[in-house]
Amino acid sequence: MPLHSRGVAEAKTAVLGAGAWGTAVAVLLAARRANGPAEAGREPESEVVLWARSARLVEAMAKNRRNDDYLPSAAFPPELSVTSSLAEALRDAETCVVAVPSR
Repeated sequence: MPLHSRGVAEAKTAVLGAGAWGTAVAVLLAARRANGPAEAGREPESEVVLWARSARLVEAMAKNRRNDDYLPSAAFPPELSVTSSLAEALRDAETCVVAVPSR
């Protein structure tokens, strides 16, 4: 598990589903990590990985650093990574946010 600059272990969060809702959650979590702990003594925020089943969408998101299909107004913080590999997204994740469509 990677260490924060203060030597505290960071947790990984996987966000499954790159629609508008999953993208918004991932961007907010990654932005919170980028801004660091808001209170003294609070744990640093986690590494954030956004998973999409479409390799085409992941390629476009990685290139443009935004999700032009579902949430084009939200730029990705550098702390947010994207993948189409479910195994990669979940590897070492301590938290998983499921934001896939259901019917």
